[in-house]
Amino acid sequence: MRATDDLARAGQRALDYLQAATQADAQGTRVINAVGLKRWVTDSLGAASSAMVTTSVIGCITPWWVGALAAFQSVFDKTWAVVKAVVGTLLHIGEDVLNVASSLDDIYEALKWGALACGAYWLWTNVLEPGIRR
Repeated sequence: MRATDDLARAGQRALDYLQAATQADAQGTRVINAVGLKRWVTDSLGAASSAMVTTSVIGCITPWWVGALAAFQSVFDKTWAVVKAVVGTLLHIGEDVLNVASSLDDIYEALKWGALACGAYWLWTNVLEPGIRR
C-alpha cells in the first residue's frame, strides 16, 4: 500500500501549501517562500504515477474462478439454445398432432367417402363393366 501512503502524504503537504497561499493572499503578498515546493511537486507526480500503476495491476488481478465461470456461462448459453430449439420443435409437432386429432372427424368423413368411391370404381371396372361387355 505504498502508493496509497504516498498519495496521503502528498495530500497532507498540499494542504500545508494551500494554507500558506491563503495566508499570503490575505496579507497581500505576491511572493511566497515555499521551501520544498519543487520537491513536493515531483514527489506528488511520482506518487500519482505509482498509484496509477498499482490501480492497473489490481484491476488485472482476477481469481481463477472468473475464467471458469465465463467458460461455464458460454457452454450453458449454447446448451440452452439447443434445448430451446428442440423443445420448440417438439411443441410444434405436438400442436400439429393435436390439430390432426381434433380434425379426425373431418378426416374420417373424407376417408369414408373416398373409400366408398374407390370401392365403387373397383366394382364398376372389375365386376359390372366386364359383365356388361360379355
